[in-house]
Amino acid sequence: MDYKYYLALTSQLPFCSVPLRIDTYSNCQFSCSYCFSKARGGAPLTKSNQEIAPAQLEKRLSQVSQGRISGAVDEFLARRIPVQLGGMNDPFSPWEKEGRKTLETLKILRDYQYPTLISTKNTMLAEEPYLEVLATGNFLVRISITAGYSESRAALEKGVPSWEDRLRAAGALSSMGIPVSFRFQPIIFGEEDAVTGMIRLASTSGVRHISAEYLKLPIEKTSRQITYLSRSFPHMIDTYRKLNARQVGRELVLPSPIKAPGLFQLREEAISQKMVFGFAENEFLHLNSFHSCCNAADKFLKDANFFSSNILGILKRQMAADEIRFDLPDSSWVPTFSVFSHLNSRSRGSANYAARHSPRERWVKLLQDKWNSETERGGPSNFWGISDLGKVDSDGNKTFSVDRNIIRHDAMLHDIS
Repeated sequence: MDYKYYLALTSQLPFCSVPLRIDTYSNCQFSCSYCFSKARGGAPLTKSNQEIAPAQLEKRLSQVSQGRISGAVDEFLARRIPVQLGGMNDPFSPWEKEGRKTLETLKILRDYQYPTLISTKNTMLAEEPYLEVLATGNFLVRISITAGYSESRAALEKGVPSWEDRLRAAGALSSMGIPVSFRFQPIIFGEEDAVTGMIRLASTSGVRHISAEYLKLPIEKTSRQITYLSRSFPHMIDTYRKLNARQVGRELVLPSPIKAPGLFQLREEAISQKMVFGFAENEFLHLNSFHSCCNAADKFLKDANFFSSNILGILKRQMAADEIRFDLPDSSWVPTFSVFSHLNSRSRGSANYAARHSPRERWVKLLQDKWNSETERGGPSNFWGISDLGKVDSDGNKTFSVDRNIIRHDAMLHDIS
């Protein structure tokens, strides 16, 4: 059965610079117990699967290249904002050995030289015929790995290649001139020293970028994941609660002050190994010294643009300012078609307002609502080192400041504009 929703915008649009995803399969055969997709309801725990129809993607890219735009997704494609291949499900799970839908998709993206980030835990793409396609396209490969001691990696990841195999795959890809990133997600709290060693090994395999994010614990009692995690890590939930982890959606998330020391430690190690480092935690994204969220895609992909008409973009443009204000210039790019059908209920904002105004006005109002929210979720106060000044500007929007004592790495700001 063809996968109808293979190409879509994600609800991370209010802060993500690459919010466009492609999934070649509607499900995943790997069994990572922390899987964010399953924890957040993105994919059911079922063996059923739908597959992309690559011809539909080719038709769409062809129409967009001819200026035939029929919706917000097409506008993102026309602007050449990168797609994330494997945004919800691994494009190289065992189905790919038979279906080859990912291979067909890669060939189409290669033919259009479309900027693409690939997310996978598998090593299949480091073999032919994938290598030749990747080497002649416009790709950044992100290989994900649980980061911590070997015992933790074995407990959390099931049915995936070993850490050593992924290192070898990174080496094979790098030797062909294909940029490779290691996505350390999740990091096991308390095992940062082991992660430092992993960064050093990654550098010997030609890895050019590291992104890092701590384990988010799924907490639904009916979840198979939490049952397995409780059995494998019996004290993990207690540890998180003692550290005042807060519930965000269906997950427990460690507080920013708890995560910051480990993240800065890993950042310093990556830089010492001549690699680019990306904070992948949402509340640290504004600290990255590049334009593309955590993935640094602007460092590695050609002829690509990035979505910055969102909360993160507004913040990053003002990180050197004494006072941060809500500022979305009229010249900033926003789709002329509505994006609201792509957002979930938590991200969508006021439905009544959305029904009465133009797409741009609706988008600006959504951002203002988040900016001025009394809660931290989604607004500037959610970001590490950003504080509410307790006053508003002439338009009634809150103003914020950057705490220079917390954000102590001025070098991070050198190439942000």
